[in-house]
Amino acid sequence: MTKILISLIVFFSSSVLAENISDFELKGISVGDSVLNFYSQDEINNGLITEYPNSKKIIELSIIEEEHDDFEQMNFSVYSNDDKYIILSLSGYMRFNNKLEECLIKKDDIENDILKILDIENIEIDEYTYQYDKIGDGKNYAYITDYDLSDGSIRIYCNEWSDSSKSLEQYNFNDSLTVSVSNNVYLDFINYEAY
Repeated sequence: MTKILISLIVFFSSSVLAENISDFELKGISVGDSVLNFYSQDEINNGLITEYPNSKKIIELSIIEEEHDDFEQMNFSVYSNDDKYIILSLSGYMRFNNKLEECLIKKDDIENDILKILDIENIEIDEYTYQYDKIGDGKNYAYITDYDLSDGSIRIYCNEWSDSSKSLEQYNFNDSLTVSVSNNVYLDFINYEAY
């Protein structure tokens, strides 16, 4: 199986068509890998753990990258009782504070590279804008592109938060770019069980 590397500098090898969600990598990490292959148990223990309100079956581990040249934070969704930390979903996060245009340009670059290596006939592509209208002044947006493969999806999005929402003390909002790669097990959990 050939792995396709998603990086913010060099994205994909255009000579190989990706067929499975596990063919994609962020920082050399794929769905189906163990987080322990890339981070120590101490780094995992010191990361932030997020639980979902309606089910504790899957958790999200967030690890801040102390030294980074691309993603500032990596997030991994794993079964809560899995001591091997096998990845069901992973995402990388990068800040673009008050630089939405730069974020959208980087998003377009990633999308163009993805289109070079995906078998377009076998996937669904959905582009849309989502409004976070229940947060702050409601003038907050996500500019989203989803690539739905048979066994999972890739989502790329830029978040734009209003100055009013950024000033709310209970949140720590930053304009940002996120790239996520998820298998269908995780997507079904999010859609039907987590909330």
